[in-house]
Amino acid sequence: MRVRIAKQSDLPKLVETLVQTFASEPLFRWMYPDDSDYFRIVPGLFRATVKPALGQGTVYVSAGCRVVSVWVPDFDPSVEVGLMSDEKLQWHREYIPSVMLREPDCRAGLSG
Repeated sequence: MRVRIAKQSDLPKLVETLVQTFASEPLFRWMYPDDSDYFRIVPGLFRATVKPALGQGTVYVSAGCRVVSVWVPDFDPSVEVGLMSDEKLQWHREYIPSVMLREPDCRAGLSG
């Protein structure tokens, strides 16, 4: 498989791949159990997450963006889901939407 650094023009396909890939991921489905909420809100979350990494050249893709690797600058591995308590998970469930409200790419999904 050939891998390359993603370009801005890859953003729509990157988001589509990430949304489909995480559609059955337990944390995302806990936060957005309803399909209509997930597919309305999560694309904006991924756009807001991927854009800074694209600008730093830390997103890698295969042909057609079927495989995506996003390295987010300054990521804190201590928030790994496996290390979170129920209280921390609840905090994330409340915090993530508040952050998304500040991101233009996310607001459209939240207002629907």
